[in-house]
Amino acid sequence: MIKIYDTEKGYRYIVPRLRKAGIDIDVKKDIILGHTLSGLVSLMDNIQKDIVPDPFSKFMKVILYGNTGSGKSYTGTNILMGLVEEKTTLPILFIDSATIVYQNFVEQWKSKNNVIEMRMNHWGQVIPAFNKELGTRIRDYDFNIIITGRMGYVYEMVENDKGKKEFQKVDTKAKLSSETAYEPDVVVEMEQLKQRNGANVKIVQQAIVLKDRSGTIHGKSFINPDWKFFKPAWDYLDIENMEAPPEDKSSDIDIIDVADRDYKGKTQREITIEKIWGEFDSMGLGTAKADKIAKMEIFERIFMTKSKTEVENMNIAQLEDAYGRLLEDSEVMKYKQLAKESLNAVA
Repeated sequence: MIKIYDTEKGYRYIVPRLRKAGIDIDVKKDIILGHTLSGLVSLMDNIQKDIVPDPFSKFMKVILYGNTGSGKSYTGTNILMGLVEEKTTLPILFIDSATIVYQNFVEQWKSKNNVIEMRMNHWGQVIPAFNKELGTRIRDYDFNIIITGRMGYVYEMVENDKGKKEFQKVDTKAKLSSETAYEPDVVVEMEQLKQRNGANVKIVQQAIVLKDRSGTIHGKSFINPDWKFFKPAWDYLDIENMEAPPEDKSSDIDIIDVADRDYKGKTQREITIEKIWGEFDSMGLGTAKADKIAKMEIFERIFMTKSKTEVENMNIAQLEDAYGRLLEDSEVMKYKQLAKESLNAVA
C-alpha cells in the first residue's frame, strides 16, 4: 500500500513517474491533498491500525530537506520506487512536504491564541505539541515513511570584524521542530549544485547523509542520488534470523502520581506554614520585651520547640496538627481579640 500526503500538489509529477515504473497508484484513493497536522496524523493512525506487529518486518524512515530545486521530492520518489522494488511488505507513506504542515500548525495556533508575533514562551507550547503528535508517530509506527521538508537555518550570536555582535548563519536544519526532524532513521540534506565548464552550466542535486542508524551511508554524499545510494541502509535491516526482543509495556503513571502527590504535598505545606505565621501576626504582638516573651511561650507550647527552622521542616501532618492547636489556644484567641479591639478603637 502506498499513501502520499501531498501539501503542494506535487502528485502531478510524482504519479507519472510511478506509473512509468509500473507502480499502480490510484489518485483518488492513494493521494491525500492536505496541509493540517490533524489530517496527517489521522492518516498515519489509519495505516498503523491495520498493521500486525512483526519484529522481522523491514521498514525504513527517511527525511530529506533542502532549498527549492534541491531534489527533495524527486529523490523521495526514488526511495519510494526502491522500496517497492525491494518488495517491502509494509505500507509506504510519502509526506511531501512536512514543512507546510508545521507552518500551518503554527499559524492556526497563533490565530486561536490571538498571537501576532511568536515569542519564546509561545514556541515552548507549540513545539512540544507538534512533536507529541507527529514526532512520536514517526518514531513509533511500524511502516515505511518518507518525508520531505524545506531548509531552515541555525543562527548564533558572533562577533564580527568590527567587534560588534550580530546573528550569523552557522548551520542548516529542516524547517520543522528539531526533535521531529531527527526522529527518522536516515536524515539527508539536499542541495543544488551548479557545475560550470566555460559557458556550459550543469545543474545537479547532491545528497549529504547527516544521520544513518545503520552507519552504512552515514557522512556520505552522492550526486543525483537514486535507490542504489540508500540501499545499503535497507540491506542492513536483514533481521530474518534475529530473535524478537521482549517489549516493555510498563507505565509511568505510578511515578507521575507520586511526583504529583509530592508536588501537591509541598504546595499544601507552604500554604499551611503561611497560615501559621499569619495567625502569629494577627495577635498584634510587637517588639516589646513582654510581647516577645508571650509570643515565644505560645510558639514553644504549640510546636514543642524554639526553632523556627525545625517548624518549617515539619511534614504536612505535623503542621496541620499544630495549626489546629494554634487556632484553639485560649491565649492566642485572647491576643487576637485585643488586637481587633485596638484596631477598632483607632478607627
